[in-house]
Amino acid sequence: LQTEPQGLKPLAFRHLGISRLSYEEMVGPRTQEIAREYLTKALEIDWGKPEPVIEVRGGELKIRKPQPIDTKIKKALSRKGEDLYDWWSGIEPEAGRGMVEAVLGELHPAYLSDIDFEDALNYACADADDTLSIYPMLMDKIKAWGLEDVLDRDMRMLPMVSDMQETGIKGDAEYFRKLSEEFSERMNQLSADIEKLVGTLNPGSDKQVFELLRRLKIEKKSKMYKGATDHARLEAIEHRHPAIPLIAAWRGYRKLQGTFLDVLPTRMGDDARIRTTLRITRVVTGRLSSSNPNLMAQPVRTEDGRKIRGGFVAEDGFTLLSGDYSQVEMRCVAHISQDPLMMDVYRTGKDIHTETAMRMFKIPKENVDELKHRYPAKRIGFGILYQISPQKLLKELEVSGAAGYTLMECQNMIDRWFDTYSGVKAWVEEQKLHARRYGYVRDMWGRIRLVPEIISVHPRIVEAGIRQAVNAPIQMSAQGIIKEAMAQLVPLYKSYDGLVRPLLQIHDDLLFEVREDLVEEFLQIAKEVMEGCVPWMTVPLEVEFKMGKRWNEMKKIKKEDENGKQAA
Repeated sequence: LQTEPQGLKPLAFRHLGISRLSYEEMVGPRTQEIAREYLTKALEIDWGKPEPVIEVRGGELKIRKPQPIDTKIKKALSRKGEDLYDWWSGIEPEAGRGMVEAVLGELHPAYLSDIDFEDALNYACADADDTLSIYPMLMDKIKAWGLEDVLDRDMRMLPMVSDMQETGIKGDAEYFRKLSEEFSERMNQLSADIEKLVGTLNPGSDKQVFELLRRLKIEKKSKMYKGATDHARLEAIEHRHPAIPLIAAWRGYRKLQGTFLDVLPTRMGDDARIRTTLRITRVVTGRLSSSNPNLMAQPVRTEDGRKIRGGFVAEDGFTLLSGDYSQVEMRCVAHISQDPLMMDVYRTGKDIHTETAMRMFKIPKENVDELKHRYPAKRIGFGILYQISPQKLLKELEVSGAAGYTLMECQNMIDRWFDTYSGVKAWVEEQKLHARRYGYVRDMWGRIRLVPEIISVHPRIVEAGIRQAVNAPIQMSAQGIIKEAMAQLVPLYKSYDGLVRPLLQIHDDLLFEVREDLVEEFLQIAKEVMEGCVPWMTVPLEVEFKMGKRWNEMKKIKKEDENGKQAA
């Protein structure tokens, strides 16, 4: 609905006028008691003095003596009002927390089972009572918007989402450790190379990097270094000095380590599997979201980033199998806009980008150059969904190596793309008008996207709303397709009694773990369901499958050979 809060407590307050204690408020006091008992017990043990640390400060080497962990604990216990659990969780493992947890175990928060039974009982019953009271109110709104089918689809695919959370993906802790060591070595080498160019510098310090940019006369501001040294800024000025791309690379490795390699091993359960929390109500377009950890954010844009996926593996006797919808958003554009040319391209199995390049540049197929013709047509095709500007297109072409274009030529190419697919152009204009008149748009399933930005007095906000009005129906339609496929696959994979396990859904891709001797059989079933789940679409859906023991080493499965068998 997009007009309601997500949590049950805010919903109860809004619709029932009831103010309930949150879960944190119920168990918080007991959590503090547990934390105090834990830290008091930690003080009974002699942890010794930490080793001195050598640091670079102001271009000079300094020796710092870290504060002993027991001293930190004493100070925290003496402070009034200190949230002991949050304080302890915020201490880095290498700063003493890891040493304590290795002996006493991890400090866990309190649960409902740790508080008074009557309090827990009342809390749980209030949740159930509020849910029952709120349900008809929200259901009336859902019916008023005509969203019953949308709700039904989300509910039918929930069993797969639940199974994905429960199953998790197996991790390889040793792989993560070795990759972290490899990245550390590269960071050390980059630090040495940076030092040769500009002297002693901590590449991770925003302040030091900002001072370097001022010294090199790249940054003129005297203060406010925040934002002047972020990744986008460094990327934009990396041609100004050879040390800048090295600093950006160093920070890239640090981010991969801190965000993934240091975190993922700590999330592995006793069975070595990493489990995430999936939600279907957090993203306005209906996409799933992942947290603790975010498995949907595993990097794929760089070779080093893709290496992290190598730490996700299949169980012995199983293999990873993924089904990825090919150009599903472009196919949704063809279906929704009913552009005759685009529909014909997909119905006849032609390559959409090559066909587009032929018509945009008015050249025969044999003259289509990958970099000069096909790639610009491809970038514009995907960029149309986000209302790509000539400036943005020019930058993307330059980054890809297709340089030599001007802003005017980029604008002309965008115009020629729309001339080629006039039906898409008409649909885009229709979406803009509908958003301006009614304040919302719908996808091909009926899901709505409110566009309140459209009534803003600020032109930039209005432009953002226009982009959403065009892009959201495509994203939502594509997500609806994969949700329908998930719903239809639930009874099929469950019939294998645990030998086929759904692991994750990332945008247009479904990832499974399948026993090796069942891959061919399940693949045929999954392909049939995924490609045929929307029989009323006016263009065909196509799914490409990959398989492999590690997530980053999965190979495409070729289409049926002459004997009708699948071959990897």
